[in-house]
Amino acid sequence: MFKNRDFLLLSVTFFLILLCKRHWNCCKTATRIDLSAEVTGNTYKVQHTKHKCVNAIKFKTRDGQTLCAHPDEQWVKNCRFH
Repeated sequence: MFKNRDFLLLSVTFFLILLCKRHWNCCKTATRIDLSAEVTGNTYKVQHTKHKCVNAIKFKTRDGQTLCAHPDEQWVKNCRFH
């Protein structure tokens, strides 16, 4: 059986793994190059600066990758609002 200490240790470990995974998936750079032809679908995510993550708009590409784009670029604005 788990003891209280074991349960606490397991819970903290699980929480830290989730926290780290969230930061691994963030954009650390954002391209200004027009890659609108690669963007697929109508959905995107807005990412704000936090820790090593930069302001970015996250799109999905045709091959399923995440494209991190600079939010001030006109092509990014066009993709977001069409």
